[in-house]
Formats: sequence, structure tokens, C-alpha cells
Amino acid sequence: MQLNELTIQRNTYSFEHQGVASGAVYGRITFEGSNKHEVRLVLTARQIEKILAIVADSMVETTRELANDLTANIIESATSLPALTVDA
Repeated sequence: MQLNELTIQRNTYSFEHQGVASGAVYGRITFEGSNKHEVRLVLTARQIEKILAIVADSMVETTRELANDLTANIIESATSLPALTVDA
């Protein structure tokens, strides 16, 4: 089976929507087998916590790399600007 999609989201409505309580986290995972049939599973909050625990370290590292890249770009842009002068 091939993983096609993994979705985790929060019900941001102020009311129950599609059977999910307001503010609750829910998800769906879709696989496709060799016979091209899809299998969809509704994820519980506990299952989602386990998935997030697995990917947490990668999320932190990716965020750190992004912050470093953005900081480097800001510094590079600031140092390449022409000096401002004030006429007296």
C-alpha cells in the first residue's frame, strides 16, 4: 500500500462540524493499494499525538534551518544597501 495523504487539522468552527467537536484535532490518512482502492482512516486525538511525537524533532530542525536562512538573507540584504548620507 502506498501512502497518498496524511491530513491533521483542528476544527476551528465554534460548533461541532462533521462530527468533530469545536476546537478538537482530527485527521485522515489515505492509502492506495495495488488494486487502486483507497482506504481512509479517521485519526483520533491520541493517534495524532503519536504522529506528532514522531515528527517533532524534524519540525524543530526544519524551523531552525528556515530561521537561519531568513536571518542570513536579512543580513546580506542589509550589508548590500548603499550607505545613507545626510546633507547638512
